[in-house]
Amino acid sequence: MAKEVYKSLDELGISWSDIDKAISLSENWLLNSGIQNMHNRPKLYGSFNSWYDKDLKIYPYIYSEVTGYGITLFLYLNNLSKDDKCLTSAVAAANWLLKYAFEESSNTMKFRFYYHIDDFSPRHAYTFDTGIIINGFINLYKETKDELLLNKSVNMATWVTDVMQRKDGEFLSFYDIDDNIRLLSPDRWSKRPGAYHAKMCFCLLRLYDILREEKYLKAAKQICNWALNQQLEDGRFLSISEENITNAHPHCYGIEGILYAGIYLNEEEYIKNAIKGIVWLLDKQLPNGGVPSEFIGDSPVLKERCDALAQMIRLSLITLDMKKLSEKYIPSIAKMIKRLLEFQCQESDPSAKGGFFYIIDSNRNKVNHINSWATMFALQALCMLKQMTNKKEKFDINYFV
Repeated sequence: MAKEVYKSLDELGISWSDIDKAISLSENWLLNSGIQNMHNRPKLYGSFNSWYDKDLKIYPYIYSEVTGYGITLFLYLNNLSKDDKCLTSAVAAANWLLKYAFEESSNTMKFRFYYHIDDFSPRHAYTFDTGIIINGFINLYKETKDELLLNKSVNMATWVTDVMQRKDGEFLSFYDIDDNIRLLSPDRWSKRPGAYHAKMCFCLLRLYDILREEKYLKAAKQICNWALNQQLEDGRFLSISEENITNAHPHCYGIEGILYAGIYLNEEEYIKNAIKGIVWLLDKQLPNGGVPSEFIGDSPVLKERCDALAQMIRLSLITLDMKKLSEKYIPSIAKMIKRLLEFQCQESDPSAKGGFFYIIDSNRNKVNHINSWATMFALQALCMLKQMTNKKEKFDINYFV
């Protein structure tokens, strides 16, 4: 099926050389631009910055969640190319998290490290971020057999299930490490419970697969079932329910987790509802090939985010390959890939070239913010297209960033 996507891309004027160039530039940006701290003092070594601000020429802060994504992304790339530099970067990212971000007293991961205060602030831990990091640790454990990675994953997962998950399956969003209290805030989707927490299924089911402890399986099923209870009839997940707002980025996170659980558990109901969420957003595709970043009710906000677009491409490719997504969406997938390439920075600044812009606003202006996680998502989307087209090996969803 991916071959048919490429045929549609060819009709849009996109060649394999265009895809290969975009892959090479983005991989080089992630490895060599400074977005990962590989040449700085030991306290920073291995960590990932959130983004590069082209106007101010700074990295605002180090982001633990993205450092976790980096582990999985570099292991995925290493599996494709056997590039030792990718493995070195993955190990460095994990070591930084273990040495500087991990809080022994609560088995949590601190959130953001700000350069101007040379410390983490506020001292909060996020459920979602922890899940991403656990999955990265497990992927690296599978590669290196380092028991410390598994032990810390178990410790963090205990915090996730015993402290942050409610009996109905819902997860609270974040936690004050010093005051030992669970927190939620209505002002942002990332600070409140939501269907996006279904992505916790990746780490929970990976631990279940290794340890065969039922509590992980139970927790994964509970969050999936809770998330599906939040899904509207048309397939979308609300990010802020009282304002009828859906943000495409966490909408996709919810789909990712439910789809993963459906595949792992061979649960058709989960897969069917994941497809429903994918189709809802595909049907909202913009004429330029992008997808709106946000909806108020059924009305789109005409701003595009690279991360959500790359998420949709990957979800669409996987479900198309599974023969669960209708072939009628093949031209839509090709248009999304073409639009994704338009987010890539082609300027000469080595700190920016090859990375992906985060946002194209409603006036079609690119916000001068070259984003780490959006670039990771985009790079994986392009690599998946090649991998699935060549059919040399099947994409391993455990390495979904």
